[in-house]
Amino acid sequence: MELIVVGRGRGLPRMGVKEASPVPHISRQSGRVCWNEVRSSADTLAGTASSADFVECRKEHCRTDRLLHVYVTVARQRPRWGQFGLQPLPRAAIFGLSDLNATSDPIVLMLSRLIPRDEEFFALFNQLAEHLRTTAQLLDKLFAEPHRTTELVKQIKDVEHQADQLVLVINVRIDKSFITPIDREDIHLLASRLDDVIDRLDGTARRVVMLHIDEVREPAKQMAHVILQASEHIAKAVGAIKRPHDVALAAREIKKLEEEGDALYHSAVGALFAGTPDPIEVIRWKEVYETLEIAIDQCMGVANALHSISIKNS
Repeated sequence: MELIVVGRGRGLPRMGVKEASPVPHISRQSGRVCWNEVRSSADTLAGTASSADFVECRKEHCRTDRLLHVYVTVARQRPRWGQFGLQPLPRAAIFGLSDLNATSDPIVLMLSRLIPRDEEFFALFNQLAEHLRTTAQLLDKLFAEPHRTTELVKQIKDVEHQADQLVLVINVRIDKSFITPIDREDIHLLASRLDDVIDRLDGTARRVVMLHIDEVREPAKQMAHVILQASEHIAKAVGAIKRPHDVALAAREIKKLEEEGDALYHSAVGALFAGTPDPIEVIRWKEVYETLEIAIDQCMGVANALHSISIKNS
């Protein structure tokens, strides 16, 4: 059974409709809510639906008398918008998770129980975090084994492409999901920040090729290893997103790694300009060090987003 929202229109579509029941007007102003009628109408319809049916829910606000009109329908198939001259309801006109967290409106809370939340986002976050960890592992190998540069850069690009596709899936799912497990903007923020780190690591690998780096300096190896450690803590934090204490511990470790990365960056850049260095070498390695340092800072950005989201939804 799937719960969906139909669009605006005069009544519900009759083609393919198994049973339709408008719930009587519910006054938000007076606070007189007939919960038995709401639950009875919805439960009766949901109980008659088979696994092949769709349960549709629609609500409309009347600005003049502040009434809430609720409709619940069981249909044999999902109605097509164009077939009935309907338009999808705007996001602001329906109730999402952010509304449920922000309001104590009993009508919204009651109706939310009839609609399942899409928990698949957590699995998608875990996959994206795993892509980040894989990319960090490959980059660490790249700096440790420069003779495999061509092979490892290609592997990093493949993982980066998979991550981009996964972010696209997440964004499409945000748009299609009626009730999300966390705020929509938080889903987009976390997915974007994870993807940004992966893109930065891919950019670092491509710079090794573009700048024709054949011998790797020790600070670059150390910074790449810091990123690998940070990615492992990020993966743990993403898996523990519903446990604020565990996320806070992971964020604390990532903060320590960020400070270590900053110290490595300052030392490495300072060493580049010591004495009378080769200008080409300075240009090459300053570019690589800066990209690695930005990636470390972005890992801290992911940790901050995770910490905020876990606290907000605890």
